[in-house]
Amino acid sequence: MPAQLKNVLKLLLFLGIGISIMYYLYTQNQLAYLEHCKKEAIPAEQCNLLQKLTEDFRQLNYFWISLIFVGFAMTNYSRAKRWQIILETMEYRTRFANAYSSIFIAYLANLGFPRIGEFVRAGVFSKQENIPFDKVFGSVVLDRIADMITFSLLVLLAFALDWNTFQIFFTKFASLPGVHVNGLLLGIVILAFFALWLLRESLLKLKVIQKMIQVLDGIWEGVKSIRNLQKRNAFIFHTIMIWVWFFLMFVFACKAYQATSGLNFVQMLVVYVFGSFGVFIPSPGGMGTFHYLVIVSLGLYGIHQADAFSFANIAFTWGQFLALLVFGTASLIWVNWKTKSGIPSNDPK
Repeated sequence: MPAQLKNVLKLLLFLGIGISIMYYLYTQNQLAYLEHCKKEAIPAEQCNLLQKLTEDFRQLNYFWISLIFVGFAMTNYSRAKRWQIILETMEYRTRFANAYSSIFIAYLANLGFPRIGEFVRAGVFSKQENIPFDKVFGSVVLDRIADMITFSLLVLLAFALDWNTFQIFFTKFASLPGVHVNGLLLGIVILAFFALWLLRESLLKLKVIQKMIQVLDGIWEGVKSIRNLQKRNAFIFHTIMIWVWFFLMFVFACKAYQATSGLNFVQMLVVYVFGSFGVFIPSPGGMGTFHYLVIVSLGLYGIHQADAFSFANIAFTWGQFLALLVFGTASLIWVNWKTKSGIPSNDPK
């Protein structure tokens, strides 16, 4: 199958997942909205969810909404600076503009193909700075490990501040699955590992295996650079600021919409954590999955389902789509212009 056709099929698959979830959410929330109108003696013809959504967008406080773009620029400023610290530890001095633009292009790529952004980011930056791809990708892996650790701490903070809400969520909507071990499958896995061990010398002579080892060595070099990290305090500061600005983007969205403007910071943090889990699920930018978890978590704080549906779309449109589209497209145009103009990407700063 041609590579381009395969990419198109992947894009259609991920878009299909997101659109299917969005359609399901719309139909379910429309039914809930009609039920609410029935209880309030509101005529059914006045209870169209799309009309409500359109009106809610019109009535937004656009001062708060505009701050989302400021937050997006600032969180990625810290991400680019932190990335440069990692690369400097690996003895690569790089240009901030190249790091900054590569990050935005990666976000843009994720809108089409979830989780591909890290590879795109490393590829674009590698070409701009003339650094081996495997070294750059190793630094991206370390960057993401730092994110995972920080987000885990953020989740623990949300748990500690409002454990009851999480308890209600798991009681009503989720349960931990049991672990079942398939004996036959386990036996096959053990035999496969044993066979690989016996054939290890022959396998290591294969060019494809040697190439994989070379790439993994480069990635590992980036990861282990954390032990000799330069500017450690600056690294920690920018790590904190990345998530402070991410959270503030969500706060700005809450403040922009009347139904959520009264939430306190702890409640906003909990809803933000739920929404972030939705972004991790492979659909374009978290389409559908982000909406579902935000709607559910807002419901735990008494926000009506139709209002929660509007807010999820507001937060997604401005924070997960428009900001990524604007900054990502601008960065892509800038990189292409710079390449066509013949301007060296790694000129001294």
